[in-house]
Amino acid sequence: MVKTVTGAKMQREYVELRNGGYYVSGSRVSLASIIYDYREGAAAETIRQNFPTLSLEQVHGAIAFYLGNREEADVYLRNLERKWDELEQASIPADPELQARIVGETGVIFRFQADADLKHAILARTLRQSPSLDFRRAETVPLEGLDDPEVLAMAAADGRVLVSDDLSTMEGHFKRFIQTRKIPGLILIPQIRVTIARAIETLVLIAEVLDPCALENRVCLFPSLVIY
Repeated sequence: MVKTVTGAKMQREYVELRNGGYYVSGSRVSLASIIYDYREGAAAETIRQNFPTLSLEQVHGAIAFYLGNREEADVYLRNLERKWDELEQASIPADPELQARIVGETGVIFRFQADADLKHAILARTLRQSPSLDFRRAETVPLEGLDDPEVLAMAAADGRVLVSDDLSTMEGHFKRFIQTRKIPGLILIPQIRVTIARAIETLVLIAEVLDPCALENRVCLFPSLVIY
């Protein structure tokens, strides 16, 4: 199947433009996630391990798209980086008392839901470091084939904080979602800014010291840890 993106005038098979962001076709994994791994020297097989909901063919296809349309892809990445800067600058943090609340006050614990675009290594190593943490894999649900509002609804119904790398569309859908519904929260971990080690360290820290009520209907940005 060949998809043509209006304005780009290019044929593409493994990448699609959806809700203003580029994704591996038929998946929740952003093109940016594949590109950043590839730029860091990861082989296609390694990238496939990082995003187990994808096939090796899909990974190769996304890399081929990037190599064949590098100028367009680089503009897309720069726009993502600029969006993240604007998001952090525009965010109004929750009051200090709210951000400082600890689990000891309520005894409630965090339950996390990994989005399909979150690196598998982050989830696996977080659980290795903190085995008692309730961190559900995307493929367990599964989340593939669902759009952002459906993923948010599923996380809300299960009482889980959604952990995602999807800067393109998730934050906007989250804002609309909380206008009418409640959800334990959203954690955004941009691959462009946060190493795997830093992501793991911060997730464990949040689970150990932050009161889950502090994240209800709020977004937590990594690595700044702004909660708004």
